[in-house]
Amino acid sequence: MKFFLSLFSCVIWIMPDCKSQAFFSAAAKVHDTTAFKADSVIFTRDSLHFGATISWPANREACPGIVLVSGTGQQNRDGLMAGHPVFKELAAFLNGIGFAVLRMDDRGVGQTNGVYETATTADFAADALVAAAFLKHQKGITKVGLMGHSEGGAAVCIAAAQSKEPAFIVSLAGLAAPGLEALKAQNRAIVDGTAGISDSKRMRLNMLNDSVFTTIAQHVSDSDSGMIRAVRGTYERWKLKDNAMLKPDSNAFRERIYFPIDRFSIQAAGRWFRFHIAYHPAAYMPAIKVPVLAINGDKDIMVPASVHLPYFQKYTGKGILTTVVISQMNHLLQECVSCKPDEYAKPTQHLHPQLLAALGNWLLLQKR
Repeated sequence: MKFFLSLFSCVIWIMPDCKSQAFFSAAAKVHDTTAFKADSVIFTRDSLHFGATISWPANREACPGIVLVSGTGQQNRDGLMAGHPVFKELAAFLNGIGFAVLRMDDRGVGQTNGVYETATTADFAADALVAAAFLKHQKGITKVGLMGHSEGGAAVCIAAAQSKEPAFIVSLAGLAAPGLEALKAQNRAIVDGTAGISDSKRMRLNMLNDSVFTTIAQHVSDSDSGMIRAVRGTYERWKLKDNAMLKPDSNAFRERIYFPIDRFSIQAAGRWFRFHIAYHPAAYMPAIKVPVLAINGDKDIMVPASVHLPYFQKYTGKGILTTVVISQMNHLLQECVSCKPDEYAKPTQHLHPQLLAALGNWLLLQKR
């Protein structure tokens, strides 16, 4: 077991053995998602109505609670991603170690109304706080923490910075880097990891992505029409240079890049994209005063640990942060082999056992 210590955080690279029998029992029940009692509930925030499920531990007389907060893309309360009910399995584990769990349908999904496409990460943070307050008022709940996956990691940081409601927060494969850096790193990792394309095409794709994202960041305060013009202009200038390099009789000409610029420029002008690319952890993390656990996988190409964890370490206050890097874990929190996105949907994929160990060890301390 190796630890790297600093004044601000504890980085765990090789997971310690968990000695709790309660943990081992809970881990065994992860795949039996019907093992714990669950109640369907509705709560509201202004005109929004959220459909949710609260699942309970065996002893619900006095227990802490956790609200699960989803990442980018509409998901139901089970956190269904690539065919896996990630949040439902996660809730079963958390119930097994003594936590009540609220998981909710995203805006515009299931029993939740509202328009997902016009909401931002800050809106999702506000939704999470309403969910936490609702859970806190349930009989037997002693305190409530927030646990966010992917973009949900940023949402729980925003929530904890703006409210004293959360008792702790957990970021799973969570966004922590500034939005512009995060988008560039994510797309570069995806391009570099894509098989069957030449090094030349990789370089050109990365140049295009970097140029377009930089333009969006520079014009984030422009009108919608101004943003669209700026993004299209960047693309057209790039295309002229790119075409000039490709001779019609060369092999490279067959590798021309077709970019859906019309659709993308409209998305870039939207509220979510503007907020996301302008996001900076310095605006939120220093205000967090509660314990923080940030877990990332070393094989996550969507939210690379090496890009995001340093921002937790830089901006989170002294003595409240624990960071964990888990070997062979992908973005969907699975123990992976090839660790490419096409592995996500395999039926044998489940939550990484070392992820459960990290959560079990840290969360049992938060029950005190």
